[in-house]
Amino acid sequence: MEIRGIDVSAYNTVTNYREVAKHGIKVAIMRITERGNKIDPTFYANYDGFTGAGLKVGVYKYSYARTIGQAREEARNVLSTLGTRKLEYPVFYDLEWSEQRALSKSSMTSIVKAFRDVIVEGGYRFGIYCNMDWYKNVLDVASLPYDYWIASYPYNDQGQIVESLRPSVGIGWQYSSKGKVPGINGNVDLDVFYKDYPSQG
Repeated sequence: MEIRGIDVSAYNTVTNYREVAKHGIKVAIMRITERGNKIDPTFYANYDGFTGAGLKVGVYKYSYARTIGQAREEARNVLSTLGTRKLEYPVFYDLEWSEQRALSKSSMTSIVKAFRDVIVEGGYRFGIYCNMDWYKNVLDVASLPYDYWIASYPYNDQGQIVESLRPSVGIGWQYSSKGKVPGINGNVDLDVFYKDYPSQG
């Protein structure tokens, strides 16, 4: 099973949510907050637009946490921004910041678990977004047995699936940052998900 998806942020301009849905996109993962825990300026419009067009939705939070306390603050801000909004897909913790890479594996494990605890207590699913390098070399995945959404695409990305780069792990694969989808201006990240989460709440 492969479910076609996209992920979007303020860097993407969505002009027609129903057009996106009409072209076979079933899932949208939206950036919810950005650096400084500020709300992504497109989040609320994207949430209303994609859910109104019948897509299942999730969110991602690019992490800048270097401590457990900062991770909890990031999570609390995600929950505050969500309010009572329903998600089918997880709140994905986006782990790729160079300053986090310099931390020990045990420190990263503690940060991830601190964020996850708050999200799960808030009633949402949790997942991790990272690339294959982080999955193999940075994270202690044995201590973090969660749903992974993995980025893996070629240097000369053409917006197409490159089977040789398909990860052997994870519930989803971000396979391009240069996709084209009617209803979205410019490039957009393209994904396939292998897990169809049921609605919550």
